[in-house]
Amino acid sequence: MSEMITIGKVTKPHNRKGEVKCLILSDFPERFLELDRVFLENEEDIKRMHVENVRFHKDYAIVKFAEVNSMNEAEKLRGHFIKIPAHEAVELPEGHFFIHDLIGIDVYTDTGEYLGQLEDINTTGSNDIYIVRKGKKEILLPAIHDVVKEIDLESKKMIVHIIEGLID
Repeated sequence: MSEMITIGKVTKPHNRKGEVKCLILSDFPERFLELDRVFLENEEDIKRMHVENVRFHKDYAIVKFAEVNSMNEAEKLRGHFIKIPAHEAVELPEGHFFIHDLIGIDVYTDTGEYLGQLEDINTTGSNDIYIVRKGKKEILLPAIHDVVKEIDLESKKMIVHIIEGLID
């Protein structure tokens, strides 16, 4: 199977008709309205499901899958991640990247010093924080234009400018 990206997670059944409540793990919630089929994955298996209907309630998507018609069937989907093939991902504006594309890239300063690999990204209200690790050393870098100078996904490399006080 091709590379998959996660766009949501089934949290619980929503009603007796088989709908499920899903946590949206995408910056583009409206994408749920365009889905025809998705893949549901947990530790044990992956299932292809056909999306019959989607509506939104607060920060959640309420999804009805064609294959699920009761609360008992919906309960079995609890905890499954909702995935789509990566080639179906929303096209991002220039200078924006998917988290899964950034994780694992090498991070260097603009003076050529290797800082480590981008291990994780914390999303905050104002800007993301890139967590870079080299051995036991962890560096937290704000994802702002003054710091992040270049991202080259092809060569899996990020160039950053270390501003005063950023690293001890």
